[in-house]
Amino acid sequence: MMVFKVEGEKFFIPLSDIKAVDFSNTDTKAYRKFKEAQANADTCAQGVQDATYLHGKQGLHILYGFLFGPFAVAGAAIAGPSPSTSKSTRMHSSNKDLFTDIDYLQCYKKKARGKNVANAAIGWGTLIPLSLVLSE
Repeated sequence: MMVFKVEGEKFFIPLSDIKAVDFSNTDTKAYRKFKEAQANADTCAQGVQDATYLHGKQGLHILYGFLFGPFAVAGAAIAGPSPSTSKSTRMHSSNKDLFTDIDYLQCYKKKARGKNVANAAIGWGTLIPLSLVLSE
């Protein structure tokens, strides 16, 4: 987030909406903070992208949800997915050098965990109507 102050009023602009910023003095604290925030945002975005497109076994989490219901959802919620334990991510990611970066890992894990929970919930959700149909 970048903050501009114009005539006493503050404007907040997400870094993702900023195409370029020109600093007249690159020896300032503001410049160093901006570069650090930009690097962290890029690193996080790469973690989210890898988790979105490369973190695998969606079908397996759906099956777990179908077989174990709320236990699968809870298990997925407390699990700690990692790019180094995901075969697909290890094989296909172009960000292997970031697998130890804290920002990358936090963003990757959050997105991958969300996908796993959603897939387990889908599996559990299909079990409920199926059991109602079969019980009649």
